[in-house]
Amino acid sequence: MLNWNFDKQFNNPVIGVDEVGRGPWAGPVVSGAVYIPRGKKKLLPKNLNDSKKLTSQQRQLIMNQLEHSCIYGTGFSSANEIDSLGIIRATWLSMERAINNMYLSIPSILNVVSILIDGPQKPDFEKNFHGNIYCIKGGDGISPSIAAASIIAKQTRDQEMKRLDVISPGYGWSNNMGYGTKEHQKALAKHGPTQQHR
Repeated sequence: MLNWNFDKQFNNPVIGVDEVGRGPWAGPVVSGAVYIPRGKKKLLPKNLNDSKKLTSQQRQLIMNQLEHSCIYGTGFSSANEIDSLGIIRATWLSMERAINNMYLSIPSILNVVSILIDGPQKPDFEKNFHGNIYCIKGGDGISPSIAAASIIAKQTRDQEMKRLDVISPGYGWSNNMGYGTKEHQKALAKHGPTQQHR
């Protein structure tokens, strides 16, 4: 259950980070990085939760509210990068890009931060973000900051897959988001892979 006391246990301002898209057969992996200013926490929706526990409609309504109550960035790693780097390093790269993009808008007062990352494995970032990195297993169901990042990553990737579905129709990406459904499998057998396939 989400509880602000979890994020409050960290001495420095918290940045939540999460990714989506490691398992699909096509499309990018996308990460979200979120900083929720202290004065904005009361504006957060009460149903903020792990993106996997919400419907698409619920996620979109929450994301609309998050856009007015937090500072966030998104980061992509393409199918080509996933193929060349491997899914783990490509995921870390998308996280690093999300944090970098968030820092473009973050207050300069945040000189030292606590970066909470969903999952058990600590990323090997190239950049020093002047903060401590904490890996939180199941963090999207515990930390409000990570939950917000999970929703932003999920909605951003879903929109990207719908855009790619227009460019490469026939694989059902608007519905399956690049995951290996029967529809997707049949389309691959019929049409072969696209540049978006991994």
